[in-house]
Amino acid sequence: MSAAQTMEERFAYGLNPQKVGAVSSHLCDPDTAAVEFLLVKSQYQAATARPIERGALFFQI
Repeated sequence: MSAAQTMEERFAYGLNPQKVGAVSSHLCDPDTAAVEFLLVKSQYQAATARPIERGALFFQI
C-alpha cells in the first residue's frame, strides 16, 4: 500500500461518524489532509535535499 493509500484509509476511519464523535484539525483540512501531508513532505525533501526515511507518516490524536 502506498503512503497516500495508507493515510486515506486511516483518515477515512478517523472521520467515520460512527467511530468518533467530533473531528477537528490544526493547520489542515480533514478532507484533503493526506494530500497536504504528502505535499509538505515533498516540499521538505526539495528544500533540504535530504532523503525521506521510513517512519511515521503522520500522527492522529
